[in-house]
Amino acid sequence: TFFLDDEQHTVGPGSYVFGPRGRAHTHRVESDTARLATLLIPGTCEAFFRSTGRPAETLALPPPQQPDLDGLLAGMREHGIEFLAPPPAQ
Repeated sequence: TFFLDDEQHTVGPGSYVFGPRGRAHTHRVESDTARLATLLIPGTCEAFFRSTGRPAETLALPPPQQPDLDGLLAGMREHGIEFLAPPPAQ
């Protein structure tokens, strides 16, 4: 389920959701697995991803793990990204 400001969009495989710049947005995975591709145009978040990410160690997906929330929040502040709130509970 994707949340754009006060709108909610529940989508399935192959769906596309457009979130214009400047709108509050988040998503919640409601299935056992999900794959998500995000396209940022123009690409203005590279520095954020470089500072908060790490290179893949292999071509396989890594095991699931909790994100470093403190590190992500610090990177967001550093790059002018505002964290508003987590997605609404199910």
